[in-house]
Amino acid sequence: MSGSALATTRRFLHGAAELLLAGPQYRASGRIELRVADRGFATVAAPTLTIEGDELLTDSGRIGLQGRTYTDVAAMAGIVAGGPAGVYDGGSRVRPDDVVAFDAVSLA
Repeated sequence: MSGSALATTRRFLHGAAELLLAGPQYRASGRIELRVADRGFATVAAPTLTIEGDELLTDSGRIGLQGRTYTDVAAMAGIVAGGPAGVYDGGSRVRPDDVVAFDAVSLA
């Protein structure tokens, strides 16, 4: 895998963890703790969300990520995309309106 493909995938994973899992979990339960899951990672408290490969898993189904904005994915999942505001500085620097992009080979 090229360096740019690795950087793109790393950015996606960090952004997904922050905007689709940690932020919604923090707003719902006051926690930002994530856990390892099959082929990915997941929240430990409500809402129940998992990034598995190239999909976001929710209680109601699977949502493909590639080519959608984090905002669009979150809306489809019934959550609001965004980091856990006020908890830490810096973060992923991925914005909710950024388009999800990653190297599919690196997620296989």
